[in-house]
Amino acid sequence: MKVMLLSLPGLTESDGVLFPLGIGYLAGSLKKHHDVEALHFNFMNQARKEVPAHFNAFKPSVVGLTCSTFNRGFVGEMIGLLKDLDKDVKIVVGGVHATYCYDQILIQYGADVVVIGEGERTLVELCDAFENTTNLDTVRGIAFKKNNKVIKNLSQDVVANLNDLPMPDYSYARRFIESSKMGFIITSRGCPVRCTFCSTSSFWGQKVRMNSVTRVVDEMEMLIAQFNVKKIFFHDDTFNLGVSRVKAICREIMDRGIKIKWACSCRVVPVSEEMIAAMVEAGCIHICWGIESGSEEMLKRINKKITLSQIRSTFELSSKFSDVMSTGAFAMVGNPGETAETIQETVNFLRTIPMTDLPGTSVLYVLPGTLLYDTLKREGRINDEDWARYDTVPYYTIDNSFRTMTKWAKMVSESTRRVPFDRKQHFWYGTLKTSDLKDAAQTDGPFGKILRMIARPRLLLSTLTRYFSAGRTGRIRF
Repeated sequence: MKVMLLSLPGLTESDGVLFPLGIGYLAGSLKKHHDVEALHFNFMNQARKEVPAHFNAFKPSVVGLTCSTFNRGFVGEMIGLLKDLDKDVKIVVGGVHATYCYDQILIQYGADVVVIGEGERTLVELCDAFENTTNLDTVRGIAFKKNNKVIKNLSQDVVANLNDLPMPDYSYARRFIESSKMGFIITSRGCPVRCTFCSTSSFWGQKVRMNSVTRVVDEMEMLIAQFNVKKIFFHDDTFNLGVSRVKAICREIMDRGIKIKWACSCRVVPVSEEMIAAMVEAGCIHICWGIESGSEEMLKRINKKITLSQIRSTFELSSKFSDVMSTGAFAMVGNPGETAETIQETVNFLRTIPMTDLPGTSVLYVLPGTLLYDTLKREGRINDEDWARYDTVPYYTIDNSFRTMTKWAKMVSESTRRVPFDRKQHFWYGTLKTSDLKDAAQTDGPFGKILRMIARPRLLLSTLTRYFSAGRTGRIRF
């Protein structure tokens, strides 16, 4: 059976080197059983123009689309386009947003099936069922329409041993990888901590599953051999879930004689000087630490399970290697309970923390699958149906206005005790343009946003509403 996998842009578009990894794992699993073509697009107009040509040339029986909260509107548009090309093609949608809003994807967007949760095993079983005209009731991990009703089957078992998954097939991203000479790897799934703003532990589970050390370094060698990459970014939410594992990966890299620069994102616990030293020796030249806030009260409110003393200790250890390794921080503003006082605490704290980069600071989005979203639903402040009515993603504006939060984000982003570092030696130097950084943070550039609003009236209306209500609080606004 011919299966086409599509990755589409969302509210932001970019011509840079960033691309999603999920369809690489899906393609790697599917190609042992079916004929697969995977495509990624960074521009909506490019996708509108090129998808029909690819579709008519390949003639797939099944098209799979990845749906995030940010690209859900364009996914809905693309489903309509595909059904116009062939009313009999089976449309399968997966991803975090589709998992939590599967009924909307099926009813309002017109998909035939939604894959709920982890997709590799489920999509293979689903395509086998399509090919053999088997009853979909037997396929675990899906929701589908039957007699105009939405049916949700039993959950699929997660892949307990990630080594069982085939190597990801990144052929769809070749032009991005070869232009940047940078590859991406995910070595684990799940998170033991459930922060209120994050859906990772909800989607992947709180029981963390990890690739073996051998598999991790095998993937590094695969990227080097297939694409001649010079840099690798570990895309795990938390690369350092175990100090001993990190040190073992570093030993394996050195034992195999791999000479490559790499970077990762980490929690400030667990950390040791020996771990950071091993990472640097194995080629790590950048770590971005997730701290979110410099207020002890806010850290407790968001269930971050870290302390200011742990943050300080981690950055002081990192600064010992600032001659060869840069350090950054992920921060955010606008969580429930945030005030001018907690922001000032964060600013004052960051001014005492040594790091080479300014903090990357975001304003809190409200996303399905998070504890925050569940709370807001119970309080009647947000409705599942809103996701189908609007294309935008709401900020949390109950406690503070959007205008106030953007001012706070700027304050936090400019607060740190900068450690001198040669910018030309930075991991991201020459790789990411400004537009790419904005894309990674899911924010909009002003000119591109204006063009998109002109073409999309719903986005124009919701953006104007947000602007004129920027000084007001009290409810969530799309």
